[in-house]
Amino acid sequence: MILPPLAAYFFWIASTAPNLSRKQAARRLHLFEHGLAEVGRNGKISVFRWDSMTVFQEITERYANGIYVGTTYVYTLHREDGTTLKVTDFYDQPERWGPAFQHEIIQAQLPGLVTALEQGRTLTYGSVSVNQGGVATPKGSLTWAEIEKIEISQGMLVLRKPGKKLPWSQVQVKKIPNLFLLLALIDQLRSGGRRHPWPA
Repeated sequence: MILPPLAAYFFWIASTAPNLSRKQAARRLHLFEHGLAEVGRNGKISVFRWDSMTVFQEITERYANGIYVGTTYVYTLHREDGTTLKVTDFYDQPERWGPAFQHEIIQAQLPGLVTALEQGRTLTYGSVSVNQGGVATPKGSLTWAEIEKIEISQGMLVLRKPGKKLPWSQVQVKKIPNLFLLLALIDQLRSGGRRHPWPA
């Protein structure tokens, strides 16, 4: 039987769904107190701990002729030994387990990083660096007092200066490791100590 191209595409989608494919159905994602485990198609188990995990997220809203048709979720997990794992919307409810990843990473890693900042260290997340004095991006550096707003817009981390219509700096969200941990640190820094100016 030869299927028309469109019908063949939907047949392929259905055949990869858990209810039709035994190999795909064998894949499982389990979240625990100290980390997560993914059971692959071959039964191999990959374990990642919240306190040492790095995650990159890419969330893309899809449109066809201006009409919203869905959202694609890709979370790429990194372990300290170099092991990586892509977790996609193959698993049900990515809008729930994705934020759960970020929340657990914050809970496990934020206290130690706040201590590091208090000791005068600079922390780097991709092309964004923060310390008690301010933030640096490829555009340059600003003190916290020079920043009016930091927001996520259209897949970008946007930094705005007071009185300026255009963003001072924009960085792609998908290139920022542990995005929500970075945002939590920024919240801490903007509301707390600014004892050390950014190094010249």
